[in-house]
Amino acid sequence: MLQLRHVCKRFGNTQVLNDVSLEVQAGEIVCLLGPSGCGKTTLLRIIAGLEATDKGAILLQGVDLEGVPVHERNFGLMFQDYALFPHMTVEQNVAFGLRMRRQDGLAQRTSEALSLVGMKDMGQRDVSSLSGGEQQRVALARSLAPKPSLLMLDEPLASLDAGLRERLLPELRQIFVETGQTVITVTHDQQEASAIADRIAIMNAGRIEQYDTPQALYARPRNAFVAEFLGLGSPVNGEWLTVQAEETFKGEHFLLHPAGLRLADAAGDDAIVLEGTLVERSYQGENWRLTVRVADKAFRFRHSLEAEPVPEPGTNVWLHVVRDWILRLE
Repeated sequence: MLQLRHVCKRFGNTQVLNDVSLEVQAGEIVCLLGPSGCGKTTLLRIIAGLEATDKGAILLQGVDLEGVPVHERNFGLMFQDYALFPHMTVEQNVAFGLRMRRQDGLAQRTSEALSLVGMKDMGQRDVSSLSGGEQQRVALARSLAPKPSLLMLDEPLASLDAGLRERLLPELRQIFVETGQTVITVTHDQQEASAIADRIAIMNAGRIEQYDTPQALYARPRNAFVAEFLGLGSPVNGEWLTVQAEETFKGEHFLLHPAGLRLADAAGDDAIVLEGTLVERSYQGENWRLTVRVADKAFRFRHSLEAEPVPEPGTNVWLHVVRDWILRLE
């Protein structure tokens, strides 16, 4: 449905976006994920028409959007601060966009949008009397009411506390899936991205490092940046791994994925064993989070409560590494 082709953008001497290409299918939920300053919000603003590209093209259903003004793109944009009107009721806020677009069936569309977000009976409430989560729902209803071809969300849950974010995430995804809404959302929170998105574009310094499903990103990170950003650990080189494992590994970068790490007494056919020291253990309710140092590298992984007892920090241990989880990185 939406295609970005080799998009570039510079502000002064800073290259904010560098050769960004991306495709979003109809009904797909896509998340732009990356650290602050990576270009994700600028990319969202360019798609919305609030910024122009220096190079490249943005196509909607095969039609180039260059020169098409914001109000003619039929896109919805929900900001981090929600931008609600404090002097209006919930219903008036939701209906505002419909009035601006002079769309028919205003009352019905407003009622439908409020029903979608579970606020059908709160239309006459003052928005200033609402909680943060309720205000977020009103802003979402206002964005959905005009039935945009594309809905864009800029850090939509950033102002909410962690517990409320966790409760709202599955509700947001359910609403988007049920309505078939095509969505692009921006966040720096990995858990938020994984919970809501069909595909995630991980951005770094104005480029897309990897674009894939949450499951594929976790299981097969493409390079060192993606692996480290997702908290999967730092890569090791082939020479280091050859010395520690006492068998040959040829390559520049390898990731010893935490999914393939555990404490063990001996190697099996499917694994190698590295000698190390347990330097930290943290009880996390359902499991332990362990840190084992091997030579000059530290590896963090989860250890089931049902597995062997965890020794005290400072104890020499054997780190069992499943071969299928030794990943060669680009």
